[in-house]
Amino acid sequence: MKIIKIVCITILVGVVIVVASAILYRFAISPENLMAYKVNVSDSYINLSVIPFGSGVQYRGHKTEFKDGILYVTVYGGMFRFSKTGFNNLAIKNKYGDIKEIYLKGKPSSPTRLIWPKQ
Repeated sequence: MKIIKIVCITILVGVVIVVASAILYRFAISPENLMAYKVNVSDSYINLSVIPFGSGVQYRGHKTEFKDGILYVTVYGGMFRFSKTGFNNLAIKNKYGDIKEIYLKGKPSSPTRLIWPKQ
């Protein structure tokens, strides 16, 4: 009876760890798996609308890097969504000034993809 309790508790703890990991895990979505269908740049905001190629991926945030007039945007996804913001409206405050190009960026091993050239 004691062994059965230990086995049940061990299985329960394992399930809790797996579920918690799935909820908290996020990953950089490769630019090849995103379609940017709207990009608006103003003096105050950069608004991006992207769609992931693949079902079940929920928006989990984004990160920006700015260097030499080029803005790199990394979009993160996961299994669960924690905010009401989705892929359709990524509002990025324009604190960069003169942006010449915007690229989608994934993890370091994936290539970047140009989504907006300044004309």
